[in-house]
This record gives sequence, C-alpha cells and structure tokens, in this order.
Amino acid sequence: TNTVIAPAGTVDTTARLTPYQASSALIISPTKGYFAWNGLTFGTVSTVVLGTDIATFEGRVWIVSAASGHPSRTISFTAPDTFNDFNAAHGAGTTTISDSAFVGNIFRLLSALEQLWIVGSSAVEAISNVQTSGGITTFSTTNIVSNVGSVFPSSVSSFFRTFVMAAPYGVYAIVGATPQKLSDKRDGLFPDLHLDELATATSSHHVVAAVTSVHGVFVWCLLVPYHDPITSPVTHRNLLLCFAQG
Repeated sequence: TNTVIAPAGTVDTTARLTPYQASSALIISPTKGYFAWNGLTFGTVSTVVLGTDIATFEGRVWIVSAASGHPSRTISFTAPDTFNDFNAAHGAGTTTISDSAFVGNIFRLLSALEQLWIVGSSAVEAISNVQTSGGITTFSTTNIVSNVGSVFPSSVSSFFRTFVMAAPYGVYAIVGATPQKLSDKRDGLFPDLHLDELATATSSHHVVAAVTSVHGVFVWCLLVPYHDPITSPVTHRNLLLCFAQG
C-alpha cells in the first residue's frame, strides 16, 4: 500500500533522508527546505535550511549545505540532542572543509563506525570527538584517504566494520584508513557500465547500494546500468553487482 505523506513537488527528486532517534525521518531538499515525518505527520522544519545530504551523528543532525541547489564544501550542524535547533548559542554551527587534499564538493555524509564520514569525488575525511561546552562545539576533522571517493551518494553505505562506495573506476571499501578495491575481478565490466557518463548526469543518484541476505549470507548489492556490447543494437539494462565478504 502506497501512502502519500506530502503532495508531489514538496521536495526535489534528489532529496535525501535519514532516521533520527528511531522517532522521525528527516528529509533535506536542495531547493525546497528541511522536513520531518514522524510516521503520522509530515511537517516543515525550515524553508531556509537547504542541503544535498543529511546524517545523524553524536546526537545531532549534520547537513551538507546546498549552493544554488548543488553540493558544497560546507556542513551545518544542529545543537546537541536536537534536529531543529540551529542557534549558535546552543552549540549549533557550520564548518567548511578547507583541506587541500579534499578536492571539490561533498557528495555524501555517512554516520558509521563512531565517525562521520565525509565523501568527496576523490577524497574521504572524517569528523570525530564532537564535544560542546559553554555553547561552543568542537570536533576533529581528519583526512582519511586521497585519490579515492565517490560522486554517487546512494552507493555509499556501511558494511560490517567498513563502508563501501562506487566510483566510475571501481568499487572500494575503506578499511580503517586504507582503501581496498573490491571490484578488481570485474574491471573488464566497468567500461560497459558507463558510470563516467552518469557522474555528470542527474541519473547519478540511480547508482544505488543496499545490503541484503542471500541464503543466510550478507551481500552488498549495487544497482548499475549496463550497456551490453554483444547485442546489436546495444542493449541497455540494469545489473546488480554483488559482493559477499570473503
């Protein structure tokens, strides 16, 4: 049964969602605003808070601020233990990634493994040690890895004690501070996936990952478009790339 919780057009097609304390679903839109749904009521939190991604970490909400509807390098965060308090006097604030090793904008925030992972097109950083005292919030930002990142936000997901992401040149896992390529046995397939084209298209959000169980084995799955070079004319269809530990 499909239940309409808000009229069509309330958010952008690229809006992102995160759960908050098992009580609400928080939705950030790059041009429409910030919304919350508690399972019964859909409400507007703010029409001036815009963003391209959202995550809950250390009891507060972190939002990648939107610049003209597109990703930026700036992250806004709420006061402790709230999802709607952006008052700086209460510990809310903003931070901008200034590290030169982090090239371009932020495409994904992922709260996992006691850190807030910040994924760009060719780098990953992490926020940790978040503390608030006297209304001032402090934290540490660490460059985890350079050269590897993702422009497909829906592909970035946690998997056991690591997280996995897709890039036009392969699928990588970040193990501690070390990138590990998971798709090297499928390198010959990637030219026919045309992910490099999707990296600059709105359909980039259709490269989607999920974790499921197949015959009792946890499997990380990635939905990708495939251009079959054997058929004539070339057949375009979707494939699931699947990875199981070991």
